[in-house]
Amino acid sequence: MWTRTRLLALAVVGGLFVACGKDSPTGSEPIGGDTDLAISAVGNAIPTGSINLNGTYYNVGSSLTVTANNNGLTTLHLTADLSNAPALQTKVNAMAGSLAGVGGWVAGFLSGGAISTDIKLRITSEGIQDFFNADKKQQTLVRYDAKVGDTYRTTLSDGSTITRTVTKVSTTDDFAYGLFMIKTIKVEQDSHLAGVRKFVYHANHRFGLVWVEAQMEDGTTISYFLYPNNY
Repeated sequence: MWTRTRLLALAVVGGLFVACGKDSPTGSEPIGGDTDLAISAVGNAIPTGSINLNGTYYNVGSSLTVTANNNGLTTLHLTADLSNAPALQTKVNAMAGSLAGVGGWVAGFLSGGAISTDIKLRITSEGIQDFFNADKKQQTLVRYDAKVGDTYRTTLSDGSTITRTVTKVSTTDDFAYGLFMIKTIKVEQDSHLAGVRKFVYHANHRFGLVWVEAQMEDGTTISYFLYPNNY
């Protein structure tokens, strides 16, 4: 489910409540559900808003466009230009530098700030999965039936584990989203990227992924909203 932007480092977090929910040992089992969705339909444009770096907003002209959808496996083309936001580019380059072997999109972050690349997500009516890891292994970002304490774990070929934990599930419309207040599921992810302490995601069953935050080890944060043209 996508909306108007993309994970800046896509890449786009913690396990205090593990005893309360279901624990997926891999987080890699395919999510079912309807895949014929407006949000992931070919041609859906997803322009991004400004990116917030510790209270300063940068317009990097980024956008996402859905270019393919094969039974939920959705390809989105990402473009952005960080060259006019040097402080932001420095942060992103540091993250990208630790991802040199993960995927071709990383090269865009390392070539003057201009980004033009494809990313893949599995998007269904039941949740979102991505492939953002060294093995390009399917991993769950969120399930819309989530409960606090649910964990999505993905073990990679080098023995490392990516852990995502559901830390909040709204019962009321408590998340400010444009002109709306909406319910969201909050997911936190441990980070293996240089300079990043953790990632925080908010998702909504209607609008998909709506907010991404990278909490840096130096105390700064990078965050942005995503707003779909069609959903």
